[in-house]
Amino acid sequence: MTKVAAVALAVSLLACEKSPDFEMKASGKLTSDEQSMLAELPAGNTALFGGNVLDFQKQWANSPLMKFTQAQQGAASKASAAWMECVSTLSWKAMLGGVQVAFPKFTAHFVMRGLDLAALDTCATKAEIEHALDADGRYLSITIPSDIGSIKSGYYKLPSGTLMSRVVMQFPPEGVEVTRADFEAIEKALPSANATADKALIAELESLDRAGAIWFVGDGTKTPLGGTLGLVKGTMDVSGGLKVDMIVQLNDKKMADQMEKAIPDLKKNANMMGKEAVEVVNQLRFSRKGDRVRFGLKVTNSQLDGLLKKLPMGMMGGGF
Repeated sequence: MTKVAAVALAVSLLACEKSPDFEMKASGKLTSDEQSMLAELPAGNTALFGGNVLDFQKQWANSPLMKFTQAQQGAASKASAAWMECVSTLSWKAMLGGVQVAFPKFTAHFVMRGLDLAALDTCATKAEIEHALDADGRYLSITIPSDIGSIKSGYYKLPSGTLMSRVVMQFPPEGVEVTRADFEAIEKALPSANATADKALIAELESLDRAGAIWFVGDGTKTPLGGTLGLVKGTMDVSGGLKVDMIVQLNDKKMADQMEKAIPDLKKNANMMGKEAVEVVNQLRFSRKGDRVRFGLKVTNSQLDGLLKKLPMGMMGGGF
C-alpha cells in the first residue's frame, strides 16, 4: 500500500464526495469557565480537547462501535471498560484536556469539574482495578489495565476543587510512573505556565462548535509527522450514530493532490464492499481549500451496526 493510499484509507471513513453546503459552526470566544479551566491545565500542548464527555460516554456505551470494540478485547481491556462504564454513571460538569508530544512519549492532562475523588475510588473498587486513595483525600493513584500493558495514572484535587488527571503513554506502556509529586510540581508551576499561553490552538478552537459532545484541535507541525501534517481540528458525536466533522491541514501538497483524486474512487467502488458500505459512503462529505481538506460523516447506529457486522473479527489486532 502506498503512503498516499494509507492516508486515504485512514480518513476514508470520514470523506468521499464534495459538498458545498456543509459549514463548520463556530462557538466563538471562550467562555469564562473555559478560560479558567485552561488556566488549570499545563502549557506546551500539541493538542487541546474537551466537550460534554459525560454525555459522550453514556452514548458510547450504547454505540455499535463500542460493542465492536468490546468483542475484540481481552480480559485486561474489559476491566478497563468496566471502570469507564462506572465513571460514565457519575455526575460531573465539564472536562478539558491537553496532549504534549515528546515522541515516542505522549502526556495527556485532563481537568474536570463536578467530579469527586471518593466516587472515582468507588468505581475503581467495583471494576477491581489497582488503586489507592491518599488519607487526605486529595490524590487517587490508579492502574488502568489494557491488553498492551498497564497504564499508571492518577487524579489530583487542586485547591479550586477541580480534579486533574495525568496519563503518560509510550510503547510499550510498562514502566511509566505517575506520582503525586508530578501533580504537586504542576500545581506549583500553573500560575506562570498554563494552557492559556497556547494561543495558536485557542484561536483555532474558537472556530469550532464546542456545544457538541467532543471537540479537538491540534498541530502536528512539531511532531514526527510535521512534514505531512499541520492543523487538525473538528468535532465528534456518537448520539444515535456517528457524526464527525474535521479539517486536516496537509503540508505535503503532492499528497493532498493525490488524496483529492483518490477519495472519489471510494464511492465509485463502494458497491464492492456491499450495500452496508454503500449506505455509509453515501453520507460522506469531502472538500478542499488550499492545503486544508475537510471531512464529514453522519450515519445512524443502524447503518454503523450493519457495516461493522461485515468486518472480520480480530481485524484490530486483538483490541486496544
